[in-house]
Amino acid sequence: MTASIPGTGLSYSKYSSSGKRHRSTAYQYQRELDRQQREHEKLQQLEQNKLEVQLFENRLQMIKAIHQECDEPVHLPEVADTPAPFNSGEKGLNQKGNISLQPDGGTLYDKYGRLLAWVWVGNTLQQEAITKAGLVEDFYDYGTYKYENRIQQAMEYARKNYIGMYQSNKPKVTKKTTEKNDETKKTTVKKVSLKKEDTDNKKKTETVAAVKKESKPKELASSSTNKTAEEPSSPFWTFLVFLFVLLLFFLPRLFRRYGLKPLLAHRLVAKRVIWNIILAIIYLCLFFIIVPLVWIELIRIIILLVKRNSTAKA
Repeated sequence: MTASIPGTGLSYSKYSSSGKRHRSTAYQYQRELDRQQREHEKLQQLEQNKLEVQLFENRLQMIKAIHQECDEPVHLPEVADTPAPFNSGEKGLNQKGNISLQPDGGTLYDKYGRLLAWVWVGNTLQQEAITKAGLVEDFYDYGTYKYENRIQQAMEYARKNYIGMYQSNKPKVTKKTTEKNDETKKTTVKKVSLKKEDTDNKKKTETVAAVKKESKPKELASSSTNKTAEEPSSPFWTFLVFLFVLLLFFLPRLFRRYGLKPLLAHRLVAKRVIWNIILAIIYLCLFFIIVPLVWIELIRIIILLVKRNSTAKA
């Protein structure tokens, strides 16, 4: 606030400080809330500006993509391939016969004001002929009508035989299908050749089997002679095993006689005769362990006796 004295050119100003310190917390909190509200309004304004920019950019993209939102494209080659309703030189629909309309159903007009009737050109039903020529994609069914089944059969006929607009649904013969057919032919040829090879192999196996049958008596005779040559050796080995088992039972006495201690022989022999008989039967079954053990004990007793004699001479 400024004030001046007229005619003197003197003036003074007084500033009212808005930063007055309030004593109560309510006033202090109110100032904080006002500051947050101003910041929030600024953020809202920024978000609003961003949204407007996005809307403008999206509008530009929509203008660029107008051509993509048009109706479905028309395939001119398919239109050219579709047969004409009648060839040149033939009679047209109006010339083939009298055109008559046959109304059907409870109402004569639909809700759009269109006439609901069957169109006859002479003795041919026009809706059936158009549908059979593959010129109808779908039809609206407002109820049950007299010739509805004939229209459905005509549509199925056009779809199965790929007539008119259904020519695009016809499966194209590609290289893959031809390659598959060639592969099937090759596999059949291979199967036939394999069958021939199997028959040849069977004949060969039959001849080999006959040769083997002839050679079997000779092999049996040779094997019988070998067995007779080997038979005398089997009792000899059993006798040796029996001797080694007996030595095992006498080894502790040998060691005691010379004042030596065996490795394991004294632990493998019992005090009673009955137990020793049972152990002998078990040791005969485990001869592949007993024979090396007896050899080790014999070699050990010989080494210990040689050492003792050498020390006694020294």
